[in-house]
Amino acid sequence: MFESICINRQNVLTGNPLDLGLLAECLVFYQEVSVITDADTFKFLVRTCNPSVLSELFEMGNLKIHFFDNMTAVGTHDAGLRSEWYDFVTLSTRKLKYPIVARDLFEELVGPSGKGLSKLERRFSRFVSRSEYTLSMLGTALADVGDEAYISSAVRSLLAYVAPEYTPPNPLLFRPAVTSDRTILVKTNIDFESANHAYHMHVPVAHSSLSVALILYHILDNRHR
Repeated sequence: MFESICINRQNVLTGNPLDLGLLAECLVFYQEVSVITDADTFKFLVRTCNPSVLSELFEMGNLKIHFFDNMTAVGTHDAGLRSEWYDFVTLSTRKLKYPIVARDLFEELVGPSGKGLSKLERRFSRFVSRSEYTLSMLGTALADVGDEAYISSAVRSLLAYVAPEYTPPNPLLFRPAVTSDRTILVKTNIDFESANHAYHMHVPVAHSSLSVALILYHILDNRHR
């Protein structure tokens, strides 16, 4: 048996955020499994695995949950203009924080005055650790943006994954430049109209569309996996 493994959200597009089959395999082959969660991932995990099962895994020392009280995002400024620029930011609201997410979820499962609600909250609070994305983490992602070889490979791989029917130009240009005030300017030759035609074969239009900002977000998100 291996010692430990850490699992983050596997599906960044649509569908379930965690592969429960993978989680089950990890629980079999690793002494300790840590799961990185946000509000959506935590709700999915508790709803599908049952709080009592998770509690038992907590007590056995097999499972740990790390909950992030905020989220990362890409800001777009001067949209549609030649001067369009981007930045990496963190976002935090009351509804993203663990106490609110857990309370709303447990009330949904057992009722606002349901038997065992307080006990369930106390039990989970003992085993769920809380963290936040920090500015230093964003700085590390900015360093990735400045790595030209990495960016070229990452963008090509991303397009092949999310829009496999799209044929990028050769050579593919996606060249971010990070300024002294930590803003990002991007030169690219991606045809987003054609890329989105392929992308929306797999992802609903209502969910998202490919853009410079979305590509940068995937690069940012990948740094925290």
